[in-house]
Amino acid sequence: MRASLIGIFALSITACTAHVSDPPPIDAGTADVGPSDRGVAGDADVGADLGAVDAEPDGGAAVDATQPDAAEPDAGPRDYGPARDAGDLSQYTAMERSLIELPADTWLRIPTGFRSVCDDNGEWRAVSGCDGITAFSGGLYDPEHRWMLVFGGGHNDYAGNEVYAFKLGDFTWERLTTPSLGPYNQDPLNDGQPVSRHTYDGLTWIGDQRLMWTWGGSRANDGNGTNLVWTFDPITTVWSNVTPLDVPGSAYETSAIWDPITDKVYLKAGEHFRTYDPNTGTFAEPHNFGSPPLWPRYAGGRQRVALDDLRRILWFVGGGLYMLYDLDADTFVTDEWITTGGGDFSNATQLPEHPAQHIQTGGAALITSADPGLDYDRRADQLIGWNGTQLWALDLSAKVWTSRSVVGGPTGTGTHEVYGRFRYIDALNVFILIESPDEVWFYKNTPGP
Repeated sequence: MRASLIGIFALSITACTAHVSDPPPIDAGTADVGPSDRGVAGDADVGADLGAVDAEPDGGAAVDATQPDAAEPDAGPRDYGPARDAGDLSQYTAMERSLIELPADTWLRIPTGFRSVCDDNGEWRAVSGCDGITAFSGGLYDPEHRWMLVFGGGHNDYAGNEVYAFKLGDFTWERLTTPSLGPYNQDPLNDGQPVSRHTYDGLTWIGDQRLMWTWGGSRANDGNGTNLVWTFDPITTVWSNVTPLDVPGSAYETSAIWDPITDKVYLKAGEHFRTYDPNTGTFAEPHNFGSPPLWPRYAGGRQRVALDDLRRILWFVGGGLYMLYDLDADTFVTDEWITTGGGDFSNATQLPEHPAQHIQTGGAALITSADPGLDYDRRADQLIGWNGTQLWALDLSAKVWTSRSVVGGPTGTGTHEVYGRFRYIDALNVFILIESPDEVWFYKNTPGP
C-alpha cells in the first residue's frame, strides 16, 4: 500500500481548468505522521516534502497535498464533460484513486482550502472575512462531477454570496461565482442574486435536476430569515429564484434532504416538518411540531439530517434533538431506535413536564453536539458522525455507537457548525470534511471503492 500511494502522490497535480493555476508536483518523500497538531496549512510537521502515507490499519496517517495558487475565476458557463462510470476505476484520476486506496480508519489531510480563491477585501468582508463563510453554514456533494460545494456566510460574519467547489479530480478549489455588492438586507439583492446567509443544514442536491437547492437561513447584516427558494447550477453558475406562490413564512434554521425515491425534499424548520416537490414547486406540511405529542419534543434543535436509504429512515441529530422519521410509513420511529455507546442521552431535563415524551438512548456525543456532521455509509451500513473532537460510527444492525480514530486527523479544536460539510462520497467510499478555509480532510471508514 505504501508503494502504491507514493506513486500516486508523486504525480503532478494538473488543474482541470484555467481558473486555478497548476500547483507544482509533490516530492515523493515519506513520513511517519503521529497525532501532532496539523491545524493549518504550513505546519512544520507536515512540510512541503510530505508526499506519502505511512498507512497502517490503526489509522494515524495524514498526507498533505500541494496548495494551488490563488486565481480569479473567469465568467461564463463551463463544460467539464460527463460524469465518469463509477464502476470503472480506470476512469478515476490519480487523486481519486488515492482516496479509494486509503486503508480503513485512516485520515488524509489536503492543505488547500477555499481561502486560496477567496477575496475578502471587498465591502462583503463584514466581521470575519473568508473565515465567516462556514459560520453556521453547510455544504453539499455534487456526485455528477465529484465536487464538494460550499455556500454560506450571512448575518455579521460574511456578506459575500459566492459558491466554492472543491474538485476531487485534482484536489483544487474554484470560486464559481463572484460576490455581489450591497445593500445586503434583502433577498434577492439588487443584481438578482441570493443574499449571503447562514445556510445551516438547508442545502441539498436535487439529483435528477443536477442542482443545488436551498431555502431559508439567516441573511447578511440584519440576521433575519428569508423564505425564498433558490437553485444553483454548478456548470452554468446560474442562480434561479424558484420561490412558489404558496411558499411558507420565512425559514431560519433549516435541515433539508432530497429523497430520490419520492423525488421530494424533506425539511425541518423549527416547529414545522415540510416537504417540497421540485417538479411542481409546491410545499406541503404533513406534520407540525406545534402541539403534543410532537411538541415540545421535536420543536427545537439545530441539527443535521442524514438518510439511511436501506431502511428509508431520516435521522435528525444535533443540538439536543434526536428524531427519526420513516419515509415509507410516514411516521416518527425515534423510540424504536434505542442505541448504546457514545454517551448516555436523556431529554428528561429538557422536557420535565412531558414524561410521555422522554427517551434514553446512546449517542449523546452527537445528539448534544451543536451542529454536528452526519452521513450514511452505504457500504458499511453505518451512520458516521463528527462532533468537532471525535468521530463516531453507529452500527445500524447492532444499534451500537463506537468511536473511530482521530490519530492523524483533525486536532480536536471543538469546531462545530459542520452540518453538510461532512459528507459520504459513495463512488469513492470515503468521507470528506471541510472544517476551515485552509484545508480539506478525508476519512476512510472501510477499505476499497
